[in-house]
Amino acid sequence: MSDLTKLIAAAITAFQAIDAKYYQADINTKAALKRDRIKAANAVLKLRDKQIELDTAINAADITEMNKLATEVKDGAVLQVDFTKLIGILAKYVPI
Repeated sequence: MSDLTKLIAAAITAFQAIDAKYYQADINTKAALKRDRIKAANAVLKLRDKQIELDTAINAADITEMNKLATEVKDGAVLQVDFTKLIGILAKYVPI
């Protein structure tokens, strides 16, 4: 499995964990974070599209950080931080 494939798998896992918390959040939190959720989802899709190029060098530390993020997803109070971390890692590889 390539590093890009590992990063994509980790990003999908992290997004799914964060998205589950998003759907459990109250309506005000959802409204406030709707744009961040869309940004994160689009970034994951762009990263998947990047796999076709196959020339993207992936930092192994980013794979580790993405996997760590997926296991550390916090409650709704820090949901914005989770989205920000996810977007921050993905922004290294795709335009956000």
